[in-house]
Formats: sequence, C-alpha cells, structure tokens
Amino acid sequence: MIEERQCSKVNGLFDKNDRWDVASYERNKKHLKNIEAFGWNFIKEDSKPSGRGRYHFLVYGRDTDMPHYEELKQLEDEYNDVKKEIDLWDMEWETFGILLLLLIIPGIVYLVFTLNQRSKIWNNNMKCDEKMDEIVQKAKEIFEKE
Repeated sequence: MIEERQCSKVNGLFDKNDRWDVASYERNKKHLKNIEAFGWNFIKEDSKPSGRGRYHFLVYGRDTDMPHYEELKQLEDEYNDVKKEIDLWDMEWETFGILLLLLIIPGIVYLVFTLNQRSKIWNNNMKCDEKMDEIVQKAKEIFEKE
C-alpha cells in the first residue's frame, strides 16, 4: 500500500497544523531532502483552488510494506517532534500596534500641551508688549510736557 502526503512548495508543510513556517528556500530544500531519508519519494506536483488563486504543493509517497517501515515512521515522528520545537520569529502585530499607540498618544498629548502653552505664552507676551508700549507712551508724554 502507498501512503501519500502533501508538501507545500513554499515552506515544507505537511498539514495545516504543522508549525513549520519558514520562507527560507535553503531550509525548504533541506527539509525536502530530509523527508526523503524517511522513505518518501516525489510522486507529482499538484494544485487546488484556494481563495482567488491556487495552492500549489508537492505530493510524496512511500510504500507501507517496505522494509524497516515502522522504524522509519518512528524516526520520522521523532524528527517532527524536534522540528516543532524550532523557534520562529514572528512579529506580533497586535503588540506592535498597542506599543505604537502607547508611544503616539503621549506624543500627541505632549504636542497639544506644548502648543497650548505656546499659545498662552504668546498671548501673555502680546499683553506685556501692549503694557510696555503704554508705559513707553506715558514716558514720552512726560518728556513732551516739558
């Protein structure tokens, strides 16, 4: 009996629950070579509809009656367990958005506060200029009386 599995052309996934999500071409090539070590052989390239496009994948197969099948299956399960422990860097966009908001909102508050202070200072300076002009005018009037 022939057992079949799908393998993504992009990142080496066997199924949707697999955590293997690496865009690196070299890592994908290594992964495809590694699955061949467990008795998987390339059968065909296939595709199926997915959203507006098509999902392309490779189909691998192996004979369940081949010698050492159980040992290879056990080693493959062990390999997949270790593969699931690989840490992948993934930016958490929600956290990034929250941090961005936490930095932007205080910046906006500071900007509004500063502009408000600037407006108050400008108004105060205008009043001071008017008073100083009045005082200078009074001083000039004193000299003119003489």
